[in-house]
Amino acid sequence: MSQDIPTTQHAVLLTGPDQVRLETAKTVPAPGPHQILARVEAVGLCFSDLKLLHQFSNHPRKGPVISGIDPAVLEALSSYVPDDRPTVPGHELSLRIVAVGVGVAGFRVGERWLPQPDFRGFKTAGSNGAIGYNFEGGLQEYVLLDERILNDPETGESYMISVDEAVSAAAVALVEPWGCVECSYATTERNCVKAGGRVLVITDEGANELAVQTCFSPDGPPAEITRIGACDVDTLPDGSFDDVIYFGSRRETIEALNDKIAAGGIINIVLGGKRIGEPVSVGVGRIHYGPTRWVGTTGSDPAEGYAVIPANGELRRGDKVAVIGAGGPMGQMHVIRAVCSGIPGLSVWAMDVDDARLKSISAKAETLARANGAEFRAVNSKTTSVEEPFTYYALMAPIPALLENAINNAAPGAVINVFAGIPAPVRH
Repeated sequence: MSQDIPTTQHAVLLTGPDQVRLETAKTVPAPGPHQILARVEAVGLCFSDLKLLHQFSNHPRKGPVISGIDPAVLEALSSYVPDDRPTVPGHELSLRIVAVGVGVAGFRVGERWLPQPDFRGFKTAGSNGAIGYNFEGGLQEYVLLDERILNDPETGESYMISVDEAVSAAAVALVEPWGCVECSYATTERNCVKAGGRVLVITDEGANELAVQTCFSPDGPPAEITRIGACDVDTLPDGSFDDVIYFGSRRETIEALNDKIAAGGIINIVLGGKRIGEPVSVGVGRIHYGPTRWVGTTGSDPAEGYAVIPANGELRRGDKVAVIGAGGPMGQMHVIRAVCSGIPGLSVWAMDVDDARLKSISAKAETLARANGAEFRAVNSKTTSVEEPFTYYALMAPIPALLENAINNAAPGAVINVFAGIPAPVRH
């Protein structure tokens, strides 16, 4: 390697659940064939890093990659650290290439790059490979990558974005969290039965099952429809159905159906004029990570449940917006995005329990709100009771009780943006 590159470096290592240490002499590896060594210009800290610290090898992104790449490529990459191997967190990065190995074709020394940290084409058992998880991240001075994991194995799309010299390293590292914020508003939602999918229809004794054909996608019918009674739900495999349509109102049946929804699935509860009458425990963590969706109707037509699903998570004209946990970094991004959106009639309430954090967001947002015609208010929800309903909630804190409170207080037609990553197994 060049004499400009040291042989050792400082690094933050996660070595087990809730075990972290500063390594002052971690080896800086020389890149082998197809490998790239990059200097970390800037790295952001994310609440997801704490989840990895707590869960460590149980985190779905810490498992081994099981598809998409020749295992020999991974075995030769010293920064590939699945399962219980120590890892370096940090997935919000600005990188500069400092050395390349033989065979590298798409990267040159001196170039700056922003990595998309999720390697979604390289699957683990529960998620996918990712920088800062089963591949070492940026809380060190140098990162080793392999060019063969930097492109999607199916589409060929690059996981790396070229960065101009005029952009600061800090701004580059902030692209990933800003991208997450934008995604929570821009992601397209499905509002019908999945074409070519699997549908489960459950009917309580005495319930009136209308034809589910009214809910089919214009792109075509589902591949399979399974019809059972509520008493047989426990016999079904978990995570198997793209749509679950339940004609009934029994709490215990709804809770059992939670586990039958596949990733990206929808459960549609058709009450037929009845009431559940008691709280229901559901997998709120899967709403964020699934992403699963819960809809329903007090009537008898399941199409009414699908009809309430918006096209995406975008703010709407005249929305009254509550950003819960607005004083933190991600909350500030949501607030600034809202007041700068230019959507007419927005009222944006920044809620937090820390006056210093509220002062910080107010200093940024008040002028921006005035310039863009939005109303802005900062409220300490610990000292000020807020009883009025909102039409849009953005939740920053991974606390299931906050989601329950938003559901109970929401105005009719409200959207609840569960931005905070409540751990997927959590029920509430």
